Amino acid sequence: MLQLIIRRLLQAIPVLFLIATATFFLIHLAPGGPFHQERPLSPQVLEALNAHYGLNDPWIVQYGRYLNHLLHGELGPSYGHPGHTVNELIAQSLPVSIELGLWAWVFSLIVGIPLGVWAAEKQHRWFDRVCSTVSTLGLCLPTFVLGPLLMLGLAVGLGIGNVCGWGSWEDRLLPVLTLGLVHAAYVLRLTRGGMLEVLNQDFIRTARAKGLSGWTVLFKHALRGGLLSVVAFAGPQLSALVTGSFVVETIFHIPGLGRHFVQAAFNRDYTLILGTTLLYGALIIVMNLMADLMQAWLNPRLRVSML
Repeated sequence: MLQLIIRRLLQAIPVLFLIATATFFLIHLAPGGPFHQERPLSPQVLEALNAHYGLNDPWIVQYGRYLNHLLHGELGPSYGHPGHTVNELIAQSLPVSIELGLWAWVFSLIVGIPLGVWAAEKQHRWFDRVCSTVSTLGLCLPTFVLGPLLMLGLAVGLGIGNVCGWGSWEDRLLPVLTLGLVHAAYVLRLTRGGMLEVLNQDFIRTARAKGLSGWTVLFKHALRGGLLSVVAFAGPQLSALVTGSFVVETIFHIPGLGRHFVQAAFNRDYTLILGTTLLYGALIIVMNLMADLMQAWLNPRLRVSML
């Protein structure tokens, strides 16, 4: 397992280098710049700002300077937030995005796994059909549609939760539901499919032939194997919840990293775009590694194939 961890971490270095290189040149190829506004600045002010931040230098010089700062753990100053560095903005906003993603992840597991197990046990019955219909609807409904619907239905209609902010549990309710419900649909379908595959195997028939109760068969013999697909999905799911929450953060005005990423894209904030992209890439690598380790723990036969 230690060999697997070391190898994956070493593989992450060239991946992050390629991400930084591609992102750097792509954002510089895009039209406009960090100081191009609707009301244009005077040529003298624009020239002074570009000279101060080194934007007048050739791209290769800027690229080398950025890599040098990156090796020292410095992501540079933010062009859209004067007086703040990218490190400071990430340190302030990343905990918010992580908290939102973790709450939504826990909610999706609490809702999706029990419903998926029960739907597999009640295959082809009314409960299974209802769960399949609801999960399909959840898969087809994107967060930018579900979020406003929950705002209208719960916050405006019933007075449950707040439509913006991140101070109390009422502020967290609607964003967590928006993210969690969509991913709960994935968890439900994966749990149902995994449980059906395990429940049709010979050792489950043997356990039932011995007279074991249905709950014992489900939770003691079938659940561990049935959740392998959910565990495999947990890494990409959690990384998607943390890194893909920028739509929800924008809808509900949450001061998270995703909202900074959206604003940086509009403002051509080069350093903030680079910093958030690299951080998202690192988070995805770490989450996928954690999912692989969990799979190897649940199924020892996978350890050999991973190595």
